[in-house]
Amino acid sequence: MTFPALRDSVSAPWFDGLARGVLLLHRCRECGHVSRPDVASCPACRSDNLTWVPSRGTGCVVAAILDPNPDDPVVLGLVELDEGPWLHVRLLGTSELVPVGTRVTLEICRPGGGEPVPSFRIDGAERT
Repeated sequence: MTFPALRDSVSAPWFDGLARGVLLLHRCRECGHVSRPDVASCPACRSDNLTWVPSRGTGCVVAAILDPNPDDPVVLGLVELDEGPWLHVRLLGTSELVPVGTRVTLEICRPGGGEPVPSFRIDGAERT
């Protein structure tokens, strides 16, 4: 993912949003460009005048890889959010690679009871 697994003063709003069930992104107040949550300035115009905005929590798979651990296969993916930014995430609802373009929906997890992290479930995949 883009933020560290540990909360600090910069990542706190992002973790707080996830705890409320909302994935937050950065939007530039100067040009309106929407960016990943970890940017310090707008990649489009270089302004540091950013604000947090909620994502719809939907997107599509751009790439996926399989960690073939036989005890717990994990599919990791690069997801392009409908707002534009790309995030590295765990893909839920599958133990196999998925085709590029597969639609996904945000599902927030708390591994080991720690900080919330965004994962994405393959649309139509049952929860286990």
